[in-house]
Amino acid sequence: MLTLLLLFITSLAVGFVSSIVGIGGGSILAPLLTLVFGYD
Repeated sequence: MLTLLLLFITSLAVGFVSSIVGIGGGSILAPLLTLVFGYD
């Protein structure tokens, strides 16, 4: 159940990121990932 939930969240995140890349290009992706994953 937990694995399924994690997979669902991951797929949502991938869809969100791909939509951002489609709209704003790849230039916004690196700072956004740094902000999300590098921010404790």
